[in-house]
Amino acid sequence: MAALKLIKQGAKVAIGNGRKTKLWEEQWLGSKPTFARRTTSFILPQYRQIVTPSMTVVDLMNVPGKEWNRELIESIFPENIKEQILATNIQGSHGEDTYYWEYTKTGHYTVKSGYWVQQSINKPDQSNETVDRPSLDGLFQQIWKMNTSPKVHHFLWKCLSDSLPAAANMRNRHIAKDGSCGRYAMEDETINHILFTCPYARLIWALSPIHAPKNGVLSDSLYANLARVMNLKHQDPTEKVYDDLVPWLLWRIWKNRNEFLFKGIDYTPPSTVSKAREDMEEWLKRKEEEKTVANTAPRSSQHHRWKPPPTSWIKCNSDGAWQRDRHQNGMGWISRNEHGKLLWAGMKSVQGLRSPAEAEAEGIKWAMHSMSSLGYKQVIFETDALLIVKMVAGTEEIWPNLKPIIMEIQNCLTGNASYRLEYYPRESNKAADKIANEAFSLQNHVSKLYSIVPVWLKSVFETDLSTVVPNFMG
Repeated sequence: MAALKLIKQGAKVAIGNGRKTKLWEEQWLGSKPTFARRTTSFILPQYRQIVTPSMTVVDLMNVPGKEWNRELIESIFPENIKEQILATNIQGSHGEDTYYWEYTKTGHYTVKSGYWVQQSINKPDQSNETVDRPSLDGLFQQIWKMNTSPKVHHFLWKCLSDSLPAAANMRNRHIAKDGSCGRYAMEDETINHILFTCPYARLIWALSPIHAPKNGVLSDSLYANLARVMNLKHQDPTEKVYDDLVPWLLWRIWKNRNEFLFKGIDYTPPSTVSKAREDMEEWLKRKEEEKTVANTAPRSSQHHRWKPPPTSWIKCNSDGAWQRDRHQNGMGWISRNEHGKLLWAGMKSVQGLRSPAEAEAEGIKWAMHSMSSLGYKQVIFETDALLIVKMVAGTEEIWPNLKPIIMEIQNCLTGNASYRLEYYPRESNKAADKIANEAFSLQNHVSKLYSIVPVWLKSVFETDLSTVVPNFMG
């Protein structure tokens, strides 16, 4: 029951056409955590027969999957809920409503995110622990900046999150009865004990070039010990620092613990220090080789310039602009013929998009709907969002939170035999990128269409045009 309650807390419906989502019962408004909305304002007589317990979200739309019925929404909901509904992005008349998990980028549930919700949101206030467990934001940020491999980054994240399966943790979560150390049974095996205070770990640190605490005493707090070894440069600027070795030592100590418990293999402290050095040197060498290859790889800006479509075809480039700290997002598209001449361009500001990927997908969807409405039949839609192209093509798993949009794009392609969606690198998509970012300057959410090149777009447009007809002015 606890697991079911946790899943429900993080689940939310991405609205496609709104036909399947029960208006009053399902979680489709708000954010982290989402709740069903059952509050209404005083309902005017003309709307009382419309408002029923069996309503679905589509009943709040003028056009299913496309447009909210603003008059109805303003008449039956209080201001705060009205704003949430109108800020909800409808994702298409052919896209089905889809549940997704709010606490991951993709919308898939993961054990890691579920654990985070349980510890960070559901856990009661633990103000008494502030001395032993201070704010860890700075340490978490440092972890991802450390010069080490992704697997070690993840391991260190689990250390800070107190989610490694140390014996004491397993006992406290009623998974095991014995919480003692496998080497020294007199002590509880916490993560701090494994990595720092166990006699075995102490000897490894003593043999390493990492200097000991100034008073020679390790802390009883895991967070204090991690903070010390992750900030060696700040403790004694005159001493040679081996901070690149720290994550590999921690990783080897943990691996040795597992080898000892589950395979009976006992590595000596000197061999552990040597192996950690080898791991570090191998990683640094690999990164240096990758850097050398990247710096010596041939670059051809001409190869990635915008290219006109084949004769009698139109090319429509689209892009989305998303910033975490903004309440609005931008979308833009631009269509040109084989001579590079502007046909139409569109720009608008939207609310409620959750990620750069969603902004890109919404930009593609809007471009396709616009080209179809304008009557164009042979169109190549070009985007720099490779992930979205793969989802649409079925070669990449569709993120649950993007499923209604992807379904809408797929329907557009199926219904228009001469529509094609293609990927091309960002360097060839600068015009659409410029338009999408310009949308941040808009004061409302009314879309703008251009049939002539606006002043702020001319330099980018003419650069693209120079690949077709030099010095042609659009």
